[in-house]
Amino acid sequence: MLFDSTCHFYNIHDIVNVSSDVPLSELSFFRGNINSLLDLVVQTGLNRSENQKKVCFKYSELGSIGASFQIDFSRQLRVIVSQLLAKSRHVLYTNVVEPLLRFLFVSKGYILLHSACLSTPIGGLLISAPPDTGKTTTILKILQYTRWRFLSDDMTILSPSGHAYCFPKPLQISLNTLQTLGYAYNKLYGLPSFILRSRIYSKESRLLMRSLGKTRIPILSLNALGQILFPPSKPPILTLIDPHNFAKKCAINSLFFIDRGKPFLKELSPEKALKRVEINSDNAFNFPPYSRIVKHLELDGFNYQELKSKERDLLRRALRNVRFFYLRLNDYSWYKYITRTLETVDFTPSILEDLTINIPKKE
Repeated sequence: MLFDSTCHFYNIHDIVNVSSDVPLSELSFFRGNINSLLDLVVQTGLNRSENQKKVCFKYSELGSIGASFQIDFSRQLRVIVSQLLAKSRHVLYTNVVEPLLRFLFVSKGYILLHSACLSTPIGGLLISAPPDTGKTTTILKILQYTRWRFLSDDMTILSPSGHAYCFPKPLQISLNTLQTLGYAYNKLYGLPSFILRSRIYSKESRLLMRSLGKTRIPILSLNALGQILFPPSKPPILTLIDPHNFAKKCAINSLFFIDRGKPFLKELSPEKALKRVEINSDNAFNFPPYSRIVKHLELDGFNYQELKSKERDLLRRALRNVRFFYLRLNDYSWYKYITRTLETVDFTPSILEDLTINIPKKE
């Protein structure tokens, strides 16, 4: 296959290879040369007549002027997008490319898991939570107070051997996060613009957009147009952490679920933990038109349900030697108790006496 010199190539840990007509900033860490066959190709130009016979799934809003795309689920996964989606690259990646990457990794025997990841002196730590809970703030806060090393704050690649691979996407930073961390945010961004964008991309607005996605409103087109007019604040992670505090791979030995509410800590059984991990990860991908894409999904002869079953088996194997903890607090101080817990080998109640958190026996 001949490649356009303007294409952008991304080699993700020699597992998945991507090419795109437009730059995908979320994959910028992996940009480089491709030494093997491409797994995913992103192209612009829905009216290319040579593509019409290959289309397996077509999604259209507002015709040629809206956010529309076609997917060819053949041996080489190919996505052809409208001009509006090509100009709104964050929407293109989040709503179309990343869901496909999830199942491409499964087809390769890996998991793209919605979780943050740090490498600690005693092993790798995963942090799982529903979207917009506070993983990014927690990760950055931990890095301020420890010498632990960063792998990811949103998505982590797991192998069935129990190893995590970095996936350092640009961070979705809110004004609250920067204030909590104490950064001189007014030096990093134009403050009025940043405050406006932090309101636009707040948790509440994303919940509203998800609800609107269940209606007949052309939500993908509205989202794409909004992000063209007001791009989200997504600085590269290495502008916010010391590059020396970065790791590409580690073996996982603990996973914390963080939540808001009455202070409480307990250790979870693997069965309950795996269900919670899967729910949190599914919620992170479930933005329109995800439900319609997976209905037509087919990779290497496997449909969505079969790939989900394979993903569940891979996850069980990847986390078989991991201890799971559920930590609920009524503020954003998860970082204090995660670090204290991991520094206490026997996880004794004394580490949390100042919050009077009950620790029941292991389930």
